[in-house]
Amino acid sequence: MSTPSSNPAGVAAPVTKVTSNEEDLRAELRSVMLKLRKREPLDPTYKRLLMNGVVTPRRPVLPKGRIYKRVGTRLRERVENYIEQNRGKDLYDRISQRQPLEEDKMRAALTLREAKDHEQQALLEATLSSLPRRNGMDEMSRRRHMEGIAMGLQNREKVPPRAFTPVPTTAAEQIEAARQQAELEQKREQARAQEETRRKREDDDRRQREEEIEQRRNTVETPQQALRRIYYPIFKKLWDMDFPHLGGINPFRIVIDRENCASVGAPDYFDVIETPMNLSYIQQKVDSLTYENLGGFFSDVELMLKNALKYNSDPSNPYRIAAEEMRKRYLKMAKKVMAVLKQNQRRQPS
Repeated sequence: MSTPSSNPAGVAAPVTKVTSNEEDLRAELRSVMLKLRKREPLDPTYKRLLMNGVVTPRRPVLPKGRIYKRVGTRLRERVENYIEQNRGKDLYDRISQRQPLEEDKMRAALTLREAKDHEQQALLEATLSSLPRRNGMDEMSRRRHMEGIAMGLQNREKVPPRAFTPVPTTAAEQIEAARQQAELEQKREQARAQEETRRKREDDDRRQREEEIEQRRNTVETPQQALRRIYYPIFKKLWDMDFPHLGGINPFRIVIDRENCASVGAPDYFDVIETPMNLSYIQQKVDSLTYENLGGFFSDVELMLKNALKYNSDPSNPYRIAAEEMRKRYLKMAKKVMAVLKQNQRRQPS
């Protein structure tokens, strides 16, 4: 009679091999680990191994308990539910899926945003860059002009409505109100006159350019006329410059000679300056086509700026500040003209 086996599965009990030394134990452990590794099922991401030739193609076996197996069992059901819920909707329309915002909260947010200067700076710079360039107004002047307009709009919003302004009752209040109204009308008239002058100047410049273009088409240019077309835009921009810190005038147009140097506030002018030069002298040479080369025009402009910097040696002098500002603009324009001329020379066949 056989004794009952303690192994109900009928699997033969492993035979323990007695090792003689440590090296045999390591070899046996290594062989067992290799067998166990071969028995593991392949992971679904074994495609990379197949491409590299590490393993041979074999149908992957998904082990139980993996997350992708649990998700895959209900994948079809979830896709059908998603399609049913979004039937007739634009899946890419994210705006309609947002919650409607309350009007009061939106107004409060916009008000807080407008009160932040650093957020308004980008809008101001974008507006300035989109504005057309005007004759007689450089970039800094346009920036100050736009900042003044923005400040005026902000101040106007702070002023209470006309219906709530107190009506002057006494004679003194009526006189003061009339005076303020007259000053306001005067400022408006001055603004209209300046705008009209600017428009007229722009129209004259445009008409003059059109006449010059038409004249060049009908006649043959002389070398002096061709040279004038190169340096005249530089002269025109220097002539049209105005300086707000000097009251909007251009002091480089003023002619200073020995007869009027005392009357213009520079009695020692000719003690410091040997050869006077100004934009009016340069204008006479430009109109009479006196310049034979570009270097002559550049020399006169640089002499004018050198005299202004030499006579007004104080760094805080407003005329020196104006001279430095004009010098920066002149050097930038002259550099651009010289670059264009050099580029044209390279294009000409040798």
